[in-house]
Amino acid sequence: MEEKNYASFDLPPYFTFQELLNETAKEIKNKNLIELCRVEPIGDGSANRATLPKYVDGVNYKILASKDGEFAWRPFEVIHPVLYVMLVNTMTDKNNWAEILSVFEKFKTSCVSCESVPVKSDDEQSHKAKQITRWWENIERASIKMGLRFQHVCDVDVSDCYGSIYTHSITWALHGKETMKEAVKKGKTGNYLGQKIDNLIQNMRFAQTNGIPQGSVIMDFIAEILFGHIDLELTERLRHIHKDEFSILRYRDDYKIFTNDPELGREIIKELTQLLSEYGLKLNTSKTKIQSDPVFASVKADKIYELELPKNKVSLSKRLLFLYSIIDKHPNSGMSARLLDGYLKRLQAVKKIDEYDDVEAMISMTVNLATKNPRTHAVTMGILSHLLSFCTDDRKAQLIVQISAKFERVPNTGLLDIWLQRVTYKIDPTIQYDEKLTKVVTGEMGNLFWRSGWLKDDLLAVIMKTSIIDKVKLAELSPTMSPEEVSLYSFIS
Repeated sequence: MEEKNYASFDLPPYFTFQELLNETAKEIKNKNLIELCRVEPIGDGSANRATLPKYVDGVNYKILASKDGEFAWRPFEVIHPVLYVMLVNTMTDKNNWAEILSVFEKFKTSCVSCESVPVKSDDEQSHKAKQITRWWENIERASIKMGLRFQHVCDVDVSDCYGSIYTHSITWALHGKETMKEAVKKGKTGNYLGQKIDNLIQNMRFAQTNGIPQGSVIMDFIAEILFGHIDLELTERLRHIHKDEFSILRYRDDYKIFTNDPELGREIIKELTQLLSEYGLKLNTSKTKIQSDPVFASVKADKIYELELPKNKVSLSKRLLFLYSIIDKHPNSGMSARLLDGYLKRLQAVKKIDEYDDVEAMISMTVNLATKNPRTHAVTMGILSHLLSFCTDDRKAQLIVQISAKFERVPNTGLLDIWLQRVTYKIDPTIQYDEKLTKVVTGEMGNLFWRSGWLKDDLLAVIMKTSIIDKVKLAELSPTMSPEEVSLYSFIS
């Protein structure tokens, strides 16, 4: 129920969902979905039916993020708060949670080492930063150590994972496929936890059974239930192979398969491919590869390239040009965000730009980086805010027009619009953007970006009156963005 888990993608700090989640939870209490829905007459009016959200398109709100500055895109979904709270309540019910934990205990017996189950941070790190630290320690470093035992590593990646997950397969993972098929025959699926989760997801997505929302930790967790079950089934299919002949690490939908025999690696990939197909999933063939150097295969190519960074201090413009060059070779990578984060910290300490550093050229590089590297939107906009601070007010206004025009030529830039508004708000709060959430910031739109007409009036009133914008934080914004405001890596060494 923490807002950072509710919307796990990056948003400016004045967006806040915590009060809305809390107020929604108070209103819902232990009610079921039908009790929350308004009713409408059917037929001659002698009977009524609930207006279930699954019959309403656009109940969740989608924010589109470009993946490559071209036509590839990824939808992040802000789940309708009522359905989100109901999903949390369902899964964390005492008996249901015990059932989930028992399933995860079974997953521990598989031959696959999984390191992507969501974690909770107990220190200054954010949950997300803690998750990345865990990936570094338990996937990347563990993979390098595998080089002592194995000669070959197979990288396997599932294509369009969240968009392809068959919601009924969640019930199979929790209760067994045969059990659920038998329950369907008898029409007795309603008491199964998996069916309750499945129904709630369908109510979020216009009754679709293909795909789950992306952008919240609870959906990451639900995906782990499915993949944990797939890991168990893969273990059964590999019983005939001695456990010392291979090792498998998994982080979400990415697998690393270590062997000393590439043919054995191909056999395991074949079994995994056939198994995934039974769940409507398939491998991304462009990312599936077998390599004979476990060390280089275990470390992402962008990290190797990062070692070539010059250690001596160069001018800000030369440094940015160098970063532009290496990020172009490894776009939208973790390295991109780390390097730009370091650059923002250096830029923050600068009071005056050297005369041989051309600010507008640096702005051009930053804007182009933003269009091609969606995971850097927050930090590139942080850099942009500092670069604009070195311009006159008149020139700022002219540059913002040019920047906005540049972004308008790139499809699916909803998330980028949100971050660009953060940059421009203190310069001119009246600047208009297409993304609906930017209109919530300026007060032009309330919480109408969620389709909520299916709710009863009392709960609808709660949704409409509870703002998701912290007006105090909005008023206190600095024109320039600090590294702490945008950096995932503040507490990662």
